Amino acid sequence: MYAPAYAIEELRKNKQDLLKYTGLKSNDEIELIMQTLQAIIEIKPGDFFEEYKEKAQTITPDLKDAPFFALALKLEADIWSNEPRLNKQSAVKVMTTQEVRKFIDV
Repeated sequence: MYAPAYAIEELRKNKQDLLKYTGLKSNDEIELIMQTLQAIIEIKPGDFFEEYKEKAQTITPDLKDAPFFALALKLEADIWSNEPRLNKQSAVKVMTTQEVRKFIDV
C-alpha cells in the first residue's frame, strides 16, 4: 500500500479532530498509530508523482484528494476509499473496504 506524504501531514495537522472522533485518549496514541501506518504503508513524497499533479487536479472531485489521485496515476493503482464522491470520475478505480476484502479473500 502507498500513500502520499500529504496524508501523514493531514493526520498530524488534525490530531485534535482524530482524538475527538476516534475515542483515542492522547497524542501519544495517535503518534503510535501514525508510526504503525508509516511502517506498513510506503509513503511517497510529492516530487515522486509531480508529473501527474496537474492531471489529478482535473479529475478529482475534491482538490484535497489530488495527491491521492496523482499517486494512483503514477503507480497505475487503485484508491482505497469509502467516499462515494471519489467515483465521480473514471480515470482511477476507487475500491471500498468491502471490495478490498473480497479482493484479498480471493
